[in-house]
Amino acid sequence: MKAVHFGAGNIGRGFVGLLLHQAGYEVVFADVAGALIDQLAAAGSYNVHEVGENPTVRTVDNFRALNSGTQEAALVAEIATAD
Repeated sequence: MKAVHFGAGNIGRGFVGLLLHQAGYEVVFADVAGALIDQLAAAGSYNVHEVGENPTVRTVDNFRALNSGTQEAALVAEIATAD
């Protein structure tokens, strides 16, 4: 299963991206923030730190990141094959 999520900021990555990852989705992030997209694409994974009584670190992988301002054709292809 694949999901395309527009917005790779803190909520997009740390909340929506984590939920999709935990549900077994391959996640494609789309955002216009070029530096952020470049960092995500190069990283291959990122950590989400859950705070509270039992702090947890969760790793998100199996995702791609596309610049929705400059990679329109690739983004359209991802959307066309998303669930």
